[in-house]
Amino acid sequence: PLDEALRECISWMRSLRARGATVDEWHQAIEQQMTMIHSRADEQMSFWAGPYRHPDTGDEYYHNASTNTSVWESPSDHWELQIHYRHNLLCRDMAVAVDESQPS
Repeated sequence: PLDEALRECISWMRSLRARGATVDEWHQAIEQQMTMIHSRADEQMSFWAGPYRHPDTGDEYYHNASTNTSVWESPSDHWELQIHYRHNLLCRDMAVAVDESQPS
């Protein structure tokens, strides 16, 4: 699941580096990216309900009404990881890009 996030971030970071984005442009772009991923998460999470208890085992599960699927793991865990991963990756690359742009 993080492969898609990595590909998206790399593509996005390459475009910022190619145009020599300033620190302010990096900050603004990271904010836009994080807003986009939060919106995507909100949209996807709207279909999930739970946790419910399995009648036989008592284990918790979550149900997606849109796809009529159920999973044992909380779907919010997936999105929390996505958001954290993307934010860290983007901020780290910004720090490297800004450092590389400073005169020696």
